[in-house]
Amino acid sequence: MAGEEVVQVAAPLSQGVGYGILIGVGAAFAIGMSTISWALSRYLDEVQDSEMFMTAKHSVKTGLIASAVVSSWTIATTLLTSTTYGYQYGVSGPFWYACGATVQILLFSVAAIELKRKAPNAQTFLQVVKVRYGKAVHLIFCTYCMVYQLITTVNLLVGGSAVFSTMTGVNRDAACFLFPIGVVIYTLMGGIKATFITDWVHTVIIYLIMLLCLFVFYTTSDIIGSPEKMWELLKTAATIHPVDGNAQGEYLTMRSEGGGYIGLVFIGAGFASATDSQLFQKAIAADRHSISRGYIIGGLSWFTIPFVLASTFGLAAAAIEHLPVWPTYPNRMNDYEIASGMAMPYAALALMGNGGVIAVLLMVFMAVTSAMSSETVATTALLSYNVYQAYVHPGASGKQLLFFSHFITVGFAIVSASIAVAFNHGGFSVGFLITAIGIFVDSAVVPMVCTIFWKKQSRLAAIISPLASSAAGITAWFLTAYTHYGVISIETLSGNLPLVAGNMMALTGPMLLTPLITYLQPEDFDWQIFHTEIKRGDDEHVTVHAHDERHHGAISHNSESWDDRKMVQARWRSLGIAAFLVISLAILWPIPMYASHYVFSQTFFRGWVIVLFIWAFIASIIITVLPIWEGKDMALALLRRVLGRKTSTPADEILTGEVAPSSEKSTELGTDLKPAKMLYGKSGGNRLPADSSSELGVRTVAIYTDADAESQHVLAADEASMLEGDASSAYLDGKQIIAIAKASGAQAIIPGYGFLSENAEFVRMVAAAGLTFVGPSADAIESMGLKHTARELAVAVSVPVIPGSRGLLSTADVALAEAQNLGFPVMLKATAGGGGMGLLICHNEQDVKQNFEQVKSRGVALFKNEGVFLEKYYPDSHHIEVQIFGNGQGKVISIGERECSIQRRHQKVIEECPSPFVSRKEGLRQKLTKDGIRLAESINYGSAGTIEYLVDDHTGDYFFLEMNTRLQVEHGVTEMCFDVDIVHLMLKQADRQLGGTGGLPADDLCDLQTKCLEPRGHAIEARVYAENPARNFSPSPGLLQQVHWHLLDKSRVDTWVRPGNVVSPMYDPLLAKLMHHAPSRERAISEFRQVLVGSQVRGPPVNLDFLLAILDSEQFKSGATLTRMLDTFNYAPAAIDVLSGGSYTLIQDYPGRPTVGHGFGHAGPMDPISFRVANALVGNSMNTEALEITLTGPELLFLGEATISLCGPEAPAYLDASELPMWTRVHVRAGQKLKVGKLVQGCRSYLAVYGGFPNVAQWFGSKSTNPMVNVGGYQGRALRAGDFLRIVDSTPLPTQQNVSVPRELIPQYDHDCWDIQVMSGPYETGYLSTEDIEMLFSTAWQVSHNAARGGIRLIGPRPKFSRADGGEGGAHPSNVIDYGYPIGGLNWTGDEPVIFPVDCPDFGGFICSLTVIKADYWKIGQIRSGDHIRFRRVTLDGALECRKKSELFIDLVDTAIRNGSWDEVASLDRFLLAPETKETGVDMVHVIGETRSSPKVSYRAGGDDFLLVEYGDGKSDLNNKCRATALRKCLEEVVRDVSSTPYANDEPFPIMNMVGCGNSLMIYYDGLRLSRDDLLTKLVEIESSFGDMRSIKFPNRRFRLPLTFKHRKIDAMMDRYMANQRSKASYLPDPFQFVAANNGLTSGELKKMLLGLESVVIGVGFFMALPESLPVDPRQRLQAPKMNPSRTFTPAGTFSWGGCAIAVYPVDSPGGYMPLGMTIPGVDVYGSKLDFSEQQPWMFQDMDVITYYEVTEDEYDRQMALFRSGGYRFEYEEDVFDMATHNEFLQQTRDETQQVQQNIAAAQAKMVKLEKKLLEEWIAEKMSNEPDPNELQALLEDSGNRVVESPVNANVWKMLAVEGETLRKGQTVAILEAMKMEINVLVEDELDGSTVLKLLAQPGHGMVRSKIEVHCFEWTSHITYFLLEFTYIFRRANITWAAK
Repeated sequence: MAGEEVVQVAAPLSQGVGYGILIGVGAAFAIGMSTISWALSRYLDEVQDSEMFMTAKHSVKTGLIASAVVSSWTIATTLLTSTTYGYQYGVSGPFWYACGATVQILLFSVAAIELKRKAPNAQTFLQVVKVRYGKAVHLIFCTYCMVYQLITTVNLLVGGSAVFSTMTGVNRDAACFLFPIGVVIYTLMGGIKATFITDWVHTVIIYLIMLLCLFVFYTTSDIIGSPEKMWELLKTAATIHPVDGNAQGEYLTMRSEGGGYIGLVFIGAGFASATDSQLFQKAIAADRHSISRGYIIGGLSWFTIPFVLASTFGLAAAAIEHLPVWPTYPNRMNDYEIASGMAMPYAALALMGNGGVIAVLLMVFMAVTSAMSSETVATTALLSYNVYQAYVHPGASGKQLLFFSHFITVGFAIVSASIAVAFNHGGFSVGFLITAIGIFVDSAVVPMVCTIFWKKQSRLAAIISPLASSAAGITAWFLTAYTHYGVISIETLSGNLPLVAGNMMALTGPMLLTPLITYLQPEDFDWQIFHTEIKRGDDEHVTVHAHDERHHGAISHNSESWDDRKMVQARWRSLGIAAFLVISLAILWPIPMYASHYVFSQTFFRGWVIVLFIWAFIASIIITVLPIWEGKDMALALLRRVLGRKTSTPADEILTGEVAPSSEKSTELGTDLKPAKMLYGKSGGNRLPADSSSELGVRTVAIYTDADAESQHVLAADEASMLEGDASSAYLDGKQIIAIAKASGAQAIIPGYGFLSENAEFVRMVAAAGLTFVGPSADAIESMGLKHTARELAVAVSVPVIPGSRGLLSTADVALAEAQNLGFPVMLKATAGGGGMGLLICHNEQDVKQNFEQVKSRGVALFKNEGVFLEKYYPDSHHIEVQIFGNGQGKVISIGERECSIQRRHQKVIEECPSPFVSRKEGLRQKLTKDGIRLAESINYGSAGTIEYLVDDHTGDYFFLEMNTRLQVEHGVTEMCFDVDIVHLMLKQADRQLGGTGGLPADDLCDLQTKCLEPRGHAIEARVYAENPARNFSPSPGLLQQVHWHLLDKSRVDTWVRPGNVVSPMYDPLLAKLMHHAPSRERAISEFRQVLVGSQVRGPPVNLDFLLAILDSEQFKSGATLTRMLDTFNYAPAAIDVLSGGSYTLIQDYPGRPTVGHGFGHAGPMDPISFRVANALVGNSMNTEALEITLTGPELLFLGEATISLCGPEAPAYLDASELPMWTRVHVRAGQKLKVGKLVQGCRSYLAVYGGFPNVAQWFGSKSTNPMVNVGGYQGRALRAGDFLRIVDSTPLPTQQNVSVPRELIPQYDHDCWDIQVMSGPYETGYLSTEDIEMLFSTAWQVSHNAARGGIRLIGPRPKFSRADGGEGGAHPSNVIDYGYPIGGLNWTGDEPVIFPVDCPDFGGFICSLTVIKADYWKIGQIRSGDHIRFRRVTLDGALECRKKSELFIDLVDTAIRNGSWDEVASLDRFLLAPETKETGVDMVHVIGETRSSPKVSYRAGGDDFLLVEYGDGKSDLNNKCRATALRKCLEEVVRDVSSTPYANDEPFPIMNMVGCGNSLMIYYDGLRLSRDDLLTKLVEIESSFGDMRSIKFPNRRFRLPLTFKHRKIDAMMDRYMANQRSKASYLPDPFQFVAANNGLTSGELKKMLLGLESVVIGVGFFMALPESLPVDPRQRLQAPKMNPSRTFTPAGTFSWGGCAIAVYPVDSPGGYMPLGMTIPGVDVYGSKLDFSEQQPWMFQDMDVITYYEVTEDEYDRQMALFRSGGYRFEYEEDVFDMATHNEFLQQTRDETQQVQQNIAAAQAKMVKLEKKLLEEWIAEKMSNEPDPNELQALLEDSGNRVVESPVNANVWKMLAVEGETLRKGQTVAILEAMKMEINVLVEDELDGSTVLKLLAQPGHGMVRSKIEVHCFEWTSHITYFLLEFTYIFRRANITWAAK
């Protein structure tokens, strides 16, 4: 080259530093990477075969692909040359360098996908070439690739050695040989996977150094230090050394001829990378799912390397070259220094000193070694597969290929280093090599691309096109250099113009030649040939370490089953993204600036630099973090293995306690299965396949139905897919299951132990679909699946069988003849199936005749096989089974035996390993296992199976029963005793089958057999079922409220359940298998007893006590467990069998849940007086749970002795035939039946039972039921027939009987008009007029039929109110901004009052004008429909005095019961009432006026226990919400401080709960323990400490939730609403369109607004932690009325709008807000899902911010299914809500907000008019269908007529009866709809034979109860009153029809 090869700067660092980096860092990487490779092999059994060495088993994920892309393009030249171009051409040089190469990266992603799609088994791209074109083309392309790889590697060494030599003085030749040493070592150890890991490590280091330098240069440097200073220096430099070809000679312009040439050169040279087989090698190594993402992320991230580095170092070099700090000052760099890339190290030296030089050296070292490792593996793959295997040794094994590849690795390093030395001495620079390479190899790009994209490209075109174009390119290069410069030399050939000419000619020549030549003789290549002709390496016996296990085949290649359709979609997606990015980067960004000659201003340059910073940070974070995240499981697995632990802890295998002993797999076979994908279904109580597969790296796909969507097997899987169709049969739909498996990319299906596990037809379907069935072959299943053929097989190999019929029995007569020959008793058995189904014992001839057809029909129904055979029945026998495992090739082993004799209805209950009976019989184990092996080997059995025997207890004779060709439920005890994982073995066997090797090696099975001859210790398993022992152990579906397994060391539980799961009636009621292992049987029994005693499953009845009774029996302890043991086993649980639940019977305790809040209700007894006295009578503590009976009582059968008491209003109650005295302690004997009839007066009575109900779960410390939200009590609902209540055993029952409360002390319930004592507030003054208040207290209010625990509606006059409207709260004057409701509040829902009892909503937007005092809560509990009440105003002192006396009454009664003396107890009615007061205005107890820094604060009383703190003037303001939230937090601290005050005792703290909503905070406190004055004083003190909070920053969380606007659930909800509730309304049929129109928007505008808004949570509660949120932007505070009437059903997750607020319905419920879409609900009642806990089962909190993003309906369903299964993780981040910023925003948008609200008001006016019109039409329509009242009255007055009434408040869905029809008892005459339930109305016995006279209701009518009930049963609402503020009264029919 021109100029001398000299540098002007002495080496700033010593040679020691240079050699230290080359040798020391190289050695460190060699050791580190080799250690990682060894660890992966040692601990994760990763075998380094040729396939792994060169393709990483095609499994590399997105993050490593992206980092590999960055690393592959970040060669030393990238660092040095890009910096040089920045120095030479200014800002355009870095940009065009980055852009030129990024284009190829992005486009390469498309080619990579196509290669993976069409040739999934390829190890190199060149294999594809050879298969398609043959030897000639193959060798040509091999040459091109080899040239590129060699030149690239040499270039790496030339550039790297130049920098090290210049900066440290090391010998350049030595450096060329030192660079490769470490590379060779770790590449030999780890192959391409090591290169991926080093790529990542190297890239991370480069990014860190790059960011460091970026910061130093632009922020901290004394010389530059800012973008502005850099701009100034570059402007100065341009005046001193203007840039030729740049606009105005400036460095700060994109108008640069040289920069433009660079772009063209690198687009050409960059395309040369298509011939770099290492890039294809990494694409081949990628998982198919990861290619597109990996290359696009990598390309965009790589852009920052040259762009940022050159814009940092290159621009800095140009900027400071004229300053004294520059190393060559006052000279400029010479040509040699420029060509060698010295701009980068010189700039580092000038600005950062020697430290900067070291940083540069490290970057160069990383770039050289990382890229060289990739090139080495690529070259090795090229020569191994495409030369050695293709032409030298075609039959080479995987081991031989691996050896040759190691040889090439070393040889390539030596050759590359040698050539680099020659190039060094020949004067070739890095710039020359990198820009000229495309001229030699670009001509191969187009033919290579066409090889995988164009099936018509001909072999001739593939030969001529590249060779001719290469020649043309070289010619153009030389001619242009000669023409332009007059001489040909390295210097002239390095010129931009010659390089452009050569590169473009080489690249574009084939674009013309290839189609022309192909046109002459086109081909039509079949892409499928790539699949059939390219095979993977044979590496079956390749090992790296002596302990390595064998690799077993193809199940490891998880990506290869990915659907081709998805690959095509990915290709087009990648092409679209790549095209968009290429256009953006190469045209839209630079060309306008180039064309306009724009020179950067200082401000623009500053923005340019900011982009550098942002892009660099994002890229560095992605490249650093993503691979770590994706590899976290492997890293954790490796760590656990290193530490000697399991590689995973399956959540589904063990919920609590230690990992099962079977997890320690000392005797299992090798665990070297690689990542694959397997489909499995529900496994009941069995261990889930996900447990074993996760430990083996096999990905799992679970299938499920809607009935078991929350099962653990769904959560445990990597993916899940719901089966369509009826849940009862969906698991039998083999075609659908296989379709899901194929669509998900699964390669295997494991069936568990039920459904299709023994269906031979299904196994054949699986095989036909190209999948593997993890289990035996179809032939084996068929051979053993039919019991009669299995018997014949056993006989053939001399295995004893039970005497029986030969073949199948055709008729009952034939069966009878066979039975007579055998002798009775005998068994009739269905030949198909198992588990005791289709088996009946016959003791005589009559039994045979009766049972034959039944067994036959069962076989058809259950197993689709009518075959029946007969066997001799041995009553005194054992059921023993032998576990076997076979390899399908004639080798079978046994793994001990199990005792399974304890059975009920032929279903196993308890199993043991080993069998105690077999252990006592010497030699029996050997006989059983030997015969079992012989039988299984006779059919070449493969996989796990069980040989079942019947063993005679007297003689020890044994008989073959059947073979279960599947995994058995009880396999766990075998695993525990033999230390083996049977599921692991099944997966390995399937892997071998999939890989084509047939099965596990016989030698390996023999080795395992030697370890499984004798059991170690003893294991017991008990099956936990949901079954009712009072109903002959019938299945008991229902809600599981508590699940706790008490596990000891060596215990194990396999289960699918957790709290909140619902046991479906669709499937087996098996909940779990509890197992325990111990050294001896005696110890196992003792310890297992602890497990059973400590385990708790509450909800539906379970058999835990039954299991414990068996374990405690002498028969079990002695080991004398016969198959008929349970036939005579006496189990009598102390319990109550509910025969009838009555009208509404709930479990309550006292005081319920006063502290929970959040919309879950207070709960507890409605009448706490009667409740507590009942408990005192039976000897319970007064807070013990008891039954609350409403109107009509239950019928209960006592299975054990009990002490009971019934208190409350008079009701007919009978114990058997005897009348039960009320308010009396009564002893009940086992077997007695209690029936409580209809209450004569009052509404509720209470039945207390001594000891309560132990099997009822607690929720937040209480057993109280709130059926409104389905929590607490018995499954969260009222009792019904079939329920099972445990009671205490008879031993501790009270001895004293017949204790009674004197009649004069019993409260009175027969009031003509109840006096209800109240206090004003919280919203009376200013809300009701004086006239209203007088009316309120003078009226005798009638109790409506809508009277329940959630609300008691009153009938009376309507108030006029003192306000015209509710302001921002709503249009009605009863509306206010939402606030916390007091219990006992009189709530005005519009014009109608409702008293709020204990289950009321906890906040809402209607005023409560007065509040019932706590002493009168019991009266609220006893008023019933039709009663009258009168309000009596009392003072606070009077209220507290009444309450004290009530509490004293209870205490005195309790004392009297215990000591027998009633003298000191006075009647409750004597001190029932406090003095009445007429004082008004007392609801406002204190006001703090508004100041400049704080809002107005109002303190409003609510009864004697509630105080409302309200901020502001009734307008929504987040400033007020922040203040209310701050107050709550302060009070929470006060409550904690109370623990150290005199208040502290065992009772709750004086502040019980707080409800924050909107602008206020409702405080619920104990008025007897904390005076209101003291509380007020504390509140005012806290308020005074707040000061100005308008600038506060409030900690919160920012959520991002998915939202779909279209969903079938919304459609179904609206269809049902229009059919059953209201047919026409302004909001029908599309509420979304209505809300848009109501606010003057289009639907599109509304959708856009919803997706762009942020809403802040202003309240969490109302109903089940419903989050109510307010848009932060006041311009987005739309208005929407509530539905009128409200819906009876709203699906969980409904996103809705009401008023100006947003609500997300947490569960299926009624509702009134306008539904706009579906999102994820924020409640998990039992806290078992991700992100929830038992202590906080709600997700959202006050001040959280929620945003939404749109998803499709399918995507929403997927995420919702994940939520239901417990695996959904909410997307949120910690944040702060900045009130200062918010308030500033409010000011800025004030005028716009006002205009928006005016527009909304105008739009609303139109909709109100429309709604009024449609409402009138609808009411008129309904009225026209009402019956004639005179006709109705006449029918009712006829004493011969009877009325069939609605049992609940509901809507008529279907009317099935017709007028004139004769009714029959039990007939369904109508179907009602309420709360998503279909309720059948049945004809009672006394109406049998009646004739229908008149139908008085039609579909769509609402059904309620009324005073007409005088001649029939009286009912209250079974559907608890809910959403009171959304309810509107409309005329409803009272009666369904009349019958005569």
